[in-house]
Amino acid sequence: MFPDETGYECFINHIHIDTHSAKPLPLAMVFADKIGEAWVSLGSRNSLRVIVSCNDTGSVVRCHVVRPHQSWLDENLEAYQDDAVWVNDYHPTE
Repeated sequence: MFPDETGYECFINHIHIDTHSAKPLPLAMVFADKIGEAWVSLGSRNSLRVIVSCNDTGSVVRCHVVRPHQSWLDENLEAYQDDAVWVNDYHPTE
């Protein structure tokens, strides 16, 4: 059902912020950053990728551990013509 661990993680680890919220995109961006900051502060040894997508129905925040040769997103972000997409990786501190 899922092509790899990353696909499964993105299916499980997501939250929808719909247009009933006053400002779904800014709320999603703040939420995404808080997830990344919490990941780093917990001392994980893996990097976390947080993805925010936005369209006319609202925003979705997804996250997954960064793994070699696995990606939730298409390499060509221009392929997402109907959705705005923001991606940020949070790396462990050493």
